[in-house]
Amino acid sequence: VMNNLRNQIWIEPELLADVGCELPQIDYFNYMGKFYRYFYAINTDIDYEHCGAVRKIDTLTKTHKLWYDENCYTSEPIFLPRPNAKHEDDGVIIISLLRSGIENEVSLVILDAMQMTEIGRVKFCTNGPVPKCLHGWYDAAA
Repeated sequence: VMNNLRNQIWIEPELLADVGCELPQIDYFNYMGKFYRYFYAINTDIDYEHCGAVRKIDTLTKTHKLWYDENCYTSEPIFLPRPNAKHEDDGVIIISLLRSGIENEVSLVILDAMQMTEIGRVKFCTNGPVPKCLHGWYDAAA
C-alpha cells in the first residue's frame, strides 16, 4: 500500500495461493480489523486434485498446509482460538463434511489449526438427505 501526495492509495496484488480459495476465515475473535498472518479457506478449483480441501495460508511465508478427505465436500472452515492462546494459529478449525454418494451422512470434523491434522470426528446418520453447508458460524452464546 502506498499513499502519494494526491491522497490516493495504490494496492499491489500479491499471489498467496496457487489455487482458488473460497470462504476465507481468520481468528475473528482476536484479529478482526488487525494485521493477521493466517487464513483458512476451501479449495474451489474443480480441476484441482483435492477440490474442497481445507487450506491454511501463511501470508508472510506464502506457504500453505492442506487437509482433505477423499471424495468429500467440506463446509466453510470456522476457526476457534484456544483460551489464552499464545500464537495466532493456536486453536481448532471446525468443518462439516459430506461424503460423495452418501446423502444421509454428515460428519463434524475438528482440526488442529497449527498442524492442520484431524483431532476429532463424529459421524451422524439422518433419515433424509443432508444439503451441503456453504456458510456456518459458531456462536459461543448459543
